[in-house]
Amino acid sequence: MSDVAVRTSEIAATISDIADVASRNTAEAGTSLTAARQLAGMAEQMNGLVTRFRF
Repeated sequence: MSDVAVRTSEIAATISDIADVASRNTAEAGTSLTAARQLAGMAEQMNGLVTRFRF
């Protein structure tokens, strides 16, 4: 029985680790989305500045 308990504990720890990684990935995806939106805004501003210099 103790072998089963050890294996069950290992499985639970692995599942917990996977949940932690998924949570971090979600947070990083949010950070990437924020950065992408900021970059898009800067690109729009730059485009506006460049159009001023076109003939």
